[in-house]
Amino acid sequence: MAVEVSLRRAIGNLRAAIEEAGAAVTYDALPTIEADDLQLTQLFQNLIGNALKFRSTSVPRIHISSKERENEWEFAVQDNGIGIEPAYFERIFMVFQRLHNKGEYPGTGIGLAICKKVVERHGGSIRVESALGEGASFNFHAAQETGGVNDGRTKRAHRHPAGRGPPGRRAPHARGAGRKARSTATLHWVKDGVEALEFLRRQGKFAGSPRPDIILLDLNLPKKDGREVLSEITSDDKLSASRS
Repeated sequence: MAVEVSLRRAIGNLRAAIEEAGAAVTYDALPTIEADDLQLTQLFQNLIGNALKFRSTSVPRIHISSKERENEWEFAVQDNGIGIEPAYFERIFMVFQRLHNKGEYPGTGIGLAICKKVVERHGGSIRVESALGEGASFNFHAAQETGGVNDGRTKRAHRHPAGRGPPGRRAPHARGAGRKARSTATLHWVKDGVEALEFLRRQGKFAGSPRPDIILLDLNLPKKDGREVLSEITSDDKLSASRS
């Protein structure tokens, strides 16, 4: 899977938010890896969306880079936002864990938990390097696939006139798991929020369906949007296993 394809799709999905924030999103030449396109898109969308949400008063600058390791690739999504205290590095990847109240920073509290689940399903790991007030770098690892890096210099996916290139700070590197990516995942699609809940509850035509390992919700689902579906999941004890 060409990583740039998934990244560009994620950026396109976030275009309105990027333009509203006046953000500069740039990326280097990226490799081809063994990955599910949908999940990889969701991973980048969540990480970039997180950087947009927790931006500082400066013009938001988000840069995506990669570095080849032994049998794997290390990716970094860097920003110049408000940063994170080291004490919360583990907590932010837990489901429904929030460091800020909803009034200050709205959200569901599952974005980074989904990122962790996606990376782990691909045999990798994810971590964050940050300091309060100094931005953040989310680093994740994925197994290599036969094929090289797409040629080209740093590319601009979207750039506000106020932007002036990618941040100079580069992501610190860490050792990660180099296990081969799994390729046996089964995807189940539903057309609206009502069907999503029927699938999770195994009702009607979804009776006997397997419980999903990961749930990706579109906030703009018809009939019941993603927030309404999430609210029902969190308030229904029978669906509690879907939250882990």
